[in-house]
Amino acid sequence: MRLGPLSIKIRRRRRFQLLPKFADVGEYTPAKVKEQVAAAKPAPRPLLAAFKRYRLMATFQMTDSQQVTMSVAFTDKKGNPAPAPAGAAPPQWLVDNAALLTLTPAADGMSCVVAATGPLGDGTVSVKVTDAAGNSLATGSIAVTIVGGAPVNIAITPGTPSEQP
Repeated sequence: MRLGPLSIKIRRRRRFQLLPKFADVGEYTPAKVKEQVAAAKPAPRPLLAAFKRYRLMATFQMTDSQQVTMSVAFTDKKGNPAPAPAGAAPPQWLVDNAALLTLTPAADGMSCVVAATGPLGDGTVSVKVTDAAGNSLATGSIAVTIVGGAPVNIAITPGTPSEQP
């Protein structure tokens, strides 16, 4: 039975099933319906939704002979400025690769000088704020990449000596 854009198919047990008609090209078989469902692509997820789900770590790059002063600013979960947590101890500065980076925190812990030690590679500088009991109140981290600087010296490497002709 045909009713405009829908067709009703009567089964043996007298159940009715509404099937959408995409084109008036005959009846749909279960195989054709499976093919159309398989061919249908899901709507793409907005890229912004994927970024909201995960927090991205900030990155920073400097050469193997540089240093930088990093400072702390507190923000809420939406990124807006916020005051320091009540009852918080001074921030603790941590590095995951001490062979790559050295830290010299200020007395109040609100800033830190991060210096490259020489080798090239990647490290992470983290800041942690705890209360008097040691419970974590806020954390932050930044990935630091150490790259080679501009050439200053020239290394001369001699080859193997040989007899003159």
